[in-house]
Amino acid sequence: FKELDIWISDINFSIEECDYLAKIASNKVKDSVLRDEFLEMIHQSMDLLSNLQSFRNATENLSECTDLECDLVFLNEHEEIRLLYLNHLKKYRSLKKKAFTVLLK
Repeated sequence: FKELDIWISDINFSIEECDYLAKIASNKVKDSVLRDEFLEMIHQSMDLLSNLQSFRNATENLSECTDLECDLVFLNEHEEIRLLYLNHLKKYRSLKKKAFTVLLK
């Protein structure tokens, strides 16, 4: 649960940060394409956030597993969510790096 809570917190922060970066791209850099990329990233982040929260809520209601099969199902689902989170984070960091490069020009 702690790991999921951290991921949810990270995604919430990235949504807020994307909003600022979209505004910078639009108002300061005058780059509508970069702005749109951040707006799309916000949309993707919100989708992931919804998935994370749903998974968090679903797992919160589970009683402890009593057998290995149950544990494996939970672990497999957790791993799938973790990979979604990590892939999203990679894309977000790449976009943010692109924005910083534009700002430094």
